[in-house]
Amino acid sequence: MEENNGHRTVKVEFFGPFREFGSGMDLVVEGDLTFEQLLDRLVQELGEAFRGRALKRNTTYILNNKVIRRKGLSELRISPGDRMAFALVLGGG
Repeated sequence: MEENNGHRTVKVEFFGPFREFGSGMDLVVEGDLTFEQLLDRLVQELGEAFRGRALKRNTTYILNNKVIRRKGLSELRISPGDRMAFALVLGGG
């Protein structure tokens, strides 16, 4: 569990177009969060424009180095010490 001045934190990282919001931040949390709760906290810190970018269809969500499918977001639990990243889907082939 990561601590920041004795507080439990979730490390949030931003990649690609999310860099307009910075490289990331540590959010102090009391316990587990749902994805919606995490998103609401980030919107409080970064503004409503973050929600619009985060909910775009081509956004990739990565929790502890594992890509989370969009349909799995409603069951997602983010805990103190976790790392959550927001990035852009990259196609290839």
